[in-house]
Amino acid sequence: MDRPLLEVKNLTKYFSFQRGLFRKETFYLRAVDDVSFSLERKKTLGIVGESGCGKTTLGKTLVGLYKPDSGSITLTPDGKSIDMVNPKDDELKTIRKTIQMVFQDPQSSLNPRWPIRNIVGEPLEILKLTRGRKEKESRVIELLETVGLKPEHINRYPHEFSGGQRQRIGIARALASQPDLIVLDEPTSAVDVSVQAQVLNLLRDLQKERNMSYIFISHDLGVVHHMADEIAVQYLGQIVEYGDSEKVFNNPLHPYTKALLSALPVADPEFEAHKKRIILKGTLPNAINPPSGCRFHTRCQELVDEKRCKSECPMLREVEKDHKVACWIYD
Repeated sequence: MDRPLLEVKNLTKYFSFQRGLFRKETFYLRAVDDVSFSLERKKTLGIVGESGCGKTTLGKTLVGLYKPDSGSITLTPDGKSIDMVNPKDDELKTIRKTIQMVFQDPQSSLNPRWPIRNIVGEPLEILKLTRGRKEKESRVIELLETVGLKPEHINRYPHEFSGGQRQRIGIARALASQPDLIVLDEPTSAVDVSVQAQVLNLLRDLQKERNMSYIFISHDLGVVHHMADEIAVQYLGQIVEYGDSEKVFNNPLHPYTKALLSALPVADPEFEAHKKRIILKGTLPNAINPPSGCRFHTRCQELVDEKRCKSECPMLREVEKDHKVACWIYD
């Protein structure tokens, strides 16, 4: 059987820092803690959770911007598996061509001193995908037209574009290497609501045309449900629910997922007025010193065994086909 395009096992990424004026003490921020999942070709995995749960750190670790502290990331683009944590020198080019990232804020991720021809053309030059200036320029124009921009935009600078156009430039840059996988970090959070649908539809069309896989990171479960085949719900560095998009959206199992879904607005005013909202008490705990046991127990509205929930960390287990949850309710 063919292996998944991407396999992640027990991935961990901590950030260390020191506090104290005279006596320095080292602390660790547990941004990603024992995360595992796989991604099939031509599929989309959505990763959701509130701010501070480690979604962006996970995305940057997957593309190699951060080196994980432990765990494995295996990429299988063409039948041959590559260890992305410790790649060989001759595998680095394959990794960079195969996996790309679109960042959350297009304004800060685009070099303000470069025209668009340089921003979009840089991957072509670094990876030696074109020969000569004319071929490179022709390819840049082709990429701009693919994302809905015009050839005359090639000489403009990022500040001359709207937020939605800048995000399209970021997508064009990611497409330059013809990747198999793109990590999308909140791709619609920095654009107007009226532009969000355009960007999402563009991404779906590109995926179908180019047979790509996506990892779609967002705090909006509604958007992720629209885009993803599978959903992973992340809380304080750990995945607490994982499964088929329809099953997670229509039958949430974890109390945290239920709370996220209850906050989604509904178009029907009458239904919205009578919908039960789950208000989580307190704030997201500190990732430097997370709660013992189940990390969600300090805000959970469905504690089944207070002693157990506070002392033992539940493992992600399959409750129904293609649907896993880490909660003692289903033990």
